Amino acid sequence: MTSQSQIGKKLNSKHVGIFLFLLFLQACAAYSIGPIPLQWVGQSGIVVLFFSIFLGRRIRIFPGFYMLVIFLMWTLGVTLANMLSADYSVLVPPLATTPYLVYVSLRFFTLLSFISTVGVTYWLMEANQGEKFIRQCAYLGVIVALYGLYVYLAQVKGWPEIPRTRVGTTGKEQITVFTYAFHRAMGSFREPSHLAEWLILPLFFSMSLKSWKGVFLSLVIGSVLLLTGSLTGIVSSLFGFSMAALLGLRRLVPESAKPLKYILPLVVAGIIFSLLVSRNEEGS
Repeated sequence: MTSQSQIGKKLNSKHVGIFLFLLFLQACAAYSIGPIPLQWVGQSGIVVLFFSIFLGRRIRIFPGFYMLVIFLMWTLGVTLANMLSADYSVLVPPLATTPYLVYVSLRFFTLLSFISTVGVTYWLMEANQGEKFIRQCAYLGVIVALYGLYVYLAQVKGWPEIPRTRVGTTGKEQITVFTYAFHRAMGSFREPSHLAEWLILPLFFSMSLKSWKGVFLSLVIGSVLLLTGSLTGIVSSLFGFSMAALLGLRRLVPESAKPLKYILPLVVAGIIFSLLVSRNEEGS
């Protein structure tokens, strides 16, 4: 291996670490440093990372890129048309931290961050960093899930947790109790559904690991995913597993793997959910 290729490999490896750190900041959605939410820092960093790689001509247009751009432009056009036809700024809560235009712009920036995330992930796969990224992303997922489990128990048992320094969308304190049959896990996010959607990809990555370590990781992540009570997250996961089995994707369902390895985490996760779930007073 030449010295130039070694330098390139080390550089690509550093990009994995930077990318994972930015994903971790995105997971800290309930916290901020002063007026700046950590989630915004993570999203901005991923956008900058994507464009630095793209402008350096080290990345090709990934599959589906133009469809995502078309979707972004379509949403922008619809939003602008609605803004011209009616004054939606009157619907903004009085204590909201941002004016209406900034509020809408941040939603588009979230879409841009998602496109950048797909682009950086695709580049890491092309740079032969896929195995490392999948493994470490699964580890990061279980860390976020374990913290989510602690926060769940802390809110039920009255234990201390890291103060939620970011205000809610309405400008008031974050809501931690929702109208639901049971108390929902929200972890380091402001809403349970956000935790669920963040855990889906690490769940799939953990299931792709060949050792029984992957079973443990998927067990933890799957249990917390159920505790979020997010129907969208749960159905999306089941749909993903069904499509993987139907299409025979070897990466997610290796031919040599025993069905027990993939059924066991789901069953045990359901048992853990039934043991840990805390029903609300008005719940069924």
